[in-house]
Amino acid sequence: MIEIASDVLDARINPLGAELSSLRDIDGRELMTDADPAFWAGRAPLLFPIVGRLMGDKYRLDGAEYPLPQHGFARRQRFALTEQTARSRGVPAVRQ
Repeated sequence: MIEIASDVLDARINPLGAELSSLRDIDGRELMTDADPAFWAGRAPLLFPIVGRLMGDKYRLDGAEYPLPQHGFARRQRFALTEQTARSRGVPAVRQ
C-alpha cells in the first residue's frame, strides 16, 4: 500500500488500480467502506477512461476498432509511486 497524509487526512492507496483503500480523518475515523466481500470486493476503483461497458468491449475511432474492457484499463494496471517526500504528496504513475 502507498500511504500519503496531510494535517487532517491520511490515505492508503492500493498500487493495483490506484484504488483508494482507506481514508481516515485526524481523529482516526475511517471514511471508506469496509468492502465486505459478501457484497463487493472493491472500494473505490479508478475507472478510466470510461465507466461502464462498450458494445462488444470495443471503441471505434476514425474507422478503426480498439479493445477496451469494462470500466477501462486503469483499474487493472499496477501503479508505482514516482515521488514521495515529507513536503509533497505521493503521485502514482502507471508502471510500464
